Parts: sequence; structure tokens; C-alpha cells
Amino acid sequence: YLRELYIDTTAGDWDFRIGKQQVVWGTADGIKLLDIINPTDFRELVQNTSEDSRIPLWMINAEGNVGDTGNLQFILSEAQPNFITGLNKDSDAGAPFNFKGVDTITGGVNGFLSVANDMGKTSGVFQTLLGLGGLTNLTQGPLGLTTVSGFTSLGTGGQNPSFAQVGQSLQGPGGVVNGLAAFPGPITPGANQDLLNVIFLPFMNQLQTGNEVLNQAANTSGNLLNNFAGYLGQLQGGLASQTPDGAAFTNTPTAVLDINGDGFADTNAIGSAFQTLGSAMTLQVAQGMGIAIPNPANLQDPANQAALGQVAQNLGVTNPNDPQEFGAAVQGAAIAGLQNSFFSNSVTNQFDGTISSDNPTSAFDYMGNTTFATFDSFIGMKTSYEKKYDDGIFANQNLAFRYKDTTSGGTNYSLNYAYHYNNNPYVDIHWEDSTGGNLNVNKNVTSMDALGQPRQQADGTSNGNPNPEAFNVTTLFLTDAAGNVFDSQSGGNPATLVFEEKINQISTIGASFDTAIDSASVPVVVRGELSYDIGVKQAIIDLNELSIGNLVEALTVEDADVFKYVLGVDVTVLTNLLVS
Repeated sequence: YLRELYIDTTAGDWDFRIGKQQVVWGTADGIKLLDIINPTDFRELVQNTSEDSRIPLWMINAEGNVGDTGNLQFILSEAQPNFITGLNKDSDAGAPFNFKGVDTITGGVNGFLSVANDMGKTSGVFQTLLGLGGLTNLTQGPLGLTTVSGFTSLGTGGQNPSFAQVGQSLQGPGGVVNGLAAFPGPITPGANQDLLNVIFLPFMNQLQTGNEVLNQAANTSGNLLNNFAGYLGQLQGGLASQTPDGAAFTNTPTAVLDINGDGFADTNAIGSAFQTLGSAMTLQVAQGMGIAIPNPANLQDPANQAALGQVAQNLGVTNPNDPQEFGAAVQGAAIAGLQNSFFSNSVTNQFDGTISSDNPTSAFDYMGNTTFATFDSFIGMKTSYEKKYDDGIFANQNLAFRYKDTTSGGTNYSLNYAYHYNNNPYVDIHWEDSTGGNLNVNKNVTSMDALGQPRQQADGTSNGNPNPEAFNVTTLFLTDAAGNVFDSQSGGNPATLVFEEKINQISTIGASFDTAIDSASVPVVVRGELSYDIGVKQAIIDLNELSIGNLVEALTVEDADVFKYVLGVDVTVLTNLLVS
């Protein structure tokens, strides 16, 4: 509100102006080269005058004459950055002038700050689907080395396998079905295999393609969860009315549950899957309530009775001994818990329905080589935007001086130097754990054969795969300062992607001149400015790092020197028409 407030005084041969003020060094039209003393307010972009767009600063401004025509100026001022709309945690929603580069960082739809936060939810969706479908989780099991582009191609035709073919490969020797490369496999037989056949694959088959699964997980995950709950209800209804020959499931969307190929649903597999799923959900609900189950490996253990009774009481179950009532209450609580933890219809541009690395239009388009295991660190992730500098009066100082003079031939010139904080701030990114400790990004490169099978163990040693290497996949994981591997605990211990806005000191060397040229017909003025900035922080986008999900190293800054100049000619014509 207080733009300018200063006093003028003298001391000896020096004139002092002390207070909040503007100092104009530059003379170029429409561009700021030497006009660096005051930062710029870009809220109205270039629609207001230079005087109104400059941000006045508290400073000491001293000027003294040198010789007959020279002038020497010293300036000690506070340091403030340009006011750039959108460069904050709220992204200045509704502001009319947001720069594209700023939108990439903090934009509500396209910015890293918002997209990364929603990717944490999407990662949680997949972690949940895999866990409920017998595929363990993102890091352990057959999907760990599957990339985003590999998953989204499923069911899209050509040489791309369907979910049904993937299911066959996971239960066989793994890797190939009808000559098509599939996920590394197989899975562990037994309960996990029943979950795969009863829960995961039929539900995925309803969605048909990996593109559609990712689309629902990223954009309508609430609907995806409701569809999943509806599918479970459909299974339970069919199982409740099941005849010995499996007729209740025949010629229905669940006919895919004909696992043994006799034309009927495999009710034993369905029952086993529901028992395993019910146990997992019970443990999940109990954990959410803070109730410890003494023997989680066997819920039938009498030692668990008191704890399970407390769970039933908290859920309002009237008859804790009724497995149907207890199971329905647990399932409802588990689904509601998932809804609160991970699922919400996204508003950011994570995914537009089809992976297109050649013409990227959404975040996942840039991350086609990111493995499922990498997304384990993303589960439930948070983002934070912080200003890492003190913006109080004279918390940071700038020092500048200028010498200007006129030659005997009438050419005005200036020599300028400033050691100052760059008016343009920059942004650094790093990971932190829940305690604020820094997390480091590590890479694990796995050699794969042409069939999509790994040629080495997780620790890098050979697994005996005789096929030659065809390509590599890179998985990322986080470690703390002591080298311990970070565990997101399925979102219970989320990592935070921290965006730090900073300002750095640079040196600016500059000069300006203007001179009039006598002409018989029209007056002509030639003028120019130049500046050389040393140590500017330049933003760098590394698309290779972004493709493997390395957000920290995908957006970095490096030091750069920047030379800028402008030359102009002013000609007065038709009496009073100025042409520049």
C-alpha cells in the first residue's frame, strides 16, 4: 500500500535519497536489461506502465558529481524477487496472466506440484488393486518391472497381450503366451492364484484395456472403487445362490470364472478367494482402528477372539458370531477406508486416456518407462511449496554502482555493475520423509530379454536366463541419510516432494549509450544497452529422467551466464511523429 516514502539530504558533495523508492537505470522500450534495481510486478504482465510495474524497495541511494559532466551513483538496497503470478502453493487460481513455465511447476492442472500429489493417490489405487488381486504389491510380484507403457498397451490389439493371456502366463512358467511377451511370472500358487482368477483378472477383463484401467484409476478412481465393490457384490450374490453344478455363474459376466474349463464357475476358487480377501480386509480395518490382532496369520486362532470382538463392536455388528454380518460390515468399512485414503476424482492432467510419448499431452505420457515398483515410493505422497529465503526488509542486500558521463562529441554513456540477488527466483525439488529428513534417489537397472523377462535377480546377480539382453528397465527407490531404504508403508508413511523457491546472488555488468546524429532532413538518435549476468540459475528439463519417474532430477537448475543487448534508432518524421 505504501509505494514510496523517502527523504532527500546532502552530505558534503553527495546527495542522498533514503527510503522506499525506485531507481531507473534502463532506457530501452518494452524490455528490461539494465533496469534491474527494482524487481517487477507481473500481475498485469506488460499492460501497466514501467513506473507502476516496478516494485519499490527500501534503499540508500547516493550520487556525487565527478568532474564537469560525470556522475557516480552507489545503491544499497533490500533484495526482493519479481512478483510472478502462480509461483506459490495456491497457484494464484483465476489470475489472468500466468507464465507457461510457472504453470509447469505450480499450475493446478498441469503443474508438478498438483500432479505429483494426485499421482500418490493413483499409486495407492494400483497398490490396492494388486493386493486384493493376489499380485502382492507394486514392488514384490510379477508387476514390479512392468512399465506404464507396457501396462497401458494390454488389450489394445496387435502383438499386445490381453489380461486373460497375462493371467495364463502368470500361472504357467511365466513370460510368454502364444509367442507374446507378458509380465514376469509366475505367481505363488494357492490363495494368491485364486485371488488372481476370481478377483483381479475378471475385473480387469471388464475394463478390457490397460489404458482404461489407468484412466479410471487416475481420473475417476471413486467410480473405479464403486465398480469394484459392485463386482464383489455380484460374486457374493452368485455364490450365495450357487448350485452344485455352478449354474448361478453360467452365461453371466462372471462366466470367466470357469477356471478349470468345464463350463461352470469354480466355486472352490471363489470361496477361497473371498476367505483370503476377507482376512486381508479384517486386518486392514483393525489396523485402521488401532486394534492389534495377536495372530494375523490365522484369524481363527482363539487368541484373536477379543480383538475381533472389539472390531465387531466398533462396526456395530449385532451378532459377532454371524460370519455374513461380520464380513459385510468389514467389507463396507474397508471400502470406505480406501475411499478416504486414496480415491478421489482427479482434477489434474495425469492421464488423458491413451499413452502417447510422441505427442505428450498429460503427465503419464512423459513417464512411459516408469516401472510399477518405482510408484511404490509415490503411494500417498504429499507435496509442499516453500520459500527458502527471508523476505524481510534488508534481510538480503544488493550493492550496485553506476558511472555515467558525456563525451566531448555529445555521446551519453554509462558503466554499470551490481552484485545482487537475481530478481527471478528459481525452484529446487527434493524428497523428504515424514520427519523432514532428506531422501535420496537411487536407481536399480534390470537387464531384460526380448520376451520381457529379467536376466538377473533383484540384487543384480544372474538368475540363469540364457536369452540375450534386449533392453533395460530402471527402477527408482529412496533411501535416507543412513542408506536405509524408505518404505511408504502403503501410504501410511508417505514421502513429501518438496518444492523450494530460492533466490541467488549474481553479478551484472552493463553499459548503455545514446547519441544524436545530425541530419539535414530528420533528427536521428541511436541508443543501446547491454548486460552480462554471471551465475544465473537456468531451469533444465530432462525428459529421460522424467520418463523413468525421477521427478527430482527431471526438473533441475544449473548455473549459466546470460548476455543480452538491445540497439535502437529513433527517428522523428512529419514534425512530431516518432518512429523507433
